[in-house]
Amino acid sequence: MQSEPGVMEVEGNIWAGRRRYGPDDDMTDFFVFAKDGRYLVIVEVPAKLSELQIGSDFILAQSSDDLDVQYVHLYRIGK
Repeated sequence: MQSEPGVMEVEGNIWAGRRRYGPDDDMTDFFVFAKDGRYLVIVEVPAKLSELQIGSDFILAQSSDDLDVQYVHLYRIGK
């Protein structure tokens, strides 16, 4: 996801994006931390997404194709 370095979701968890060095990759990793600082999980998402909202069990994001047509995606987060 094209994102800021850290994003807070509705439950207060922090999603910290991990920069990858080297050739471009199709995926982006986010380290997710609980609001008390505990590490929870790494979430891998397509790199060309821009998040709109991160909920307790979903990510709502948008992307655009080569013609600049925008698409909205809803991904479920399994816990």
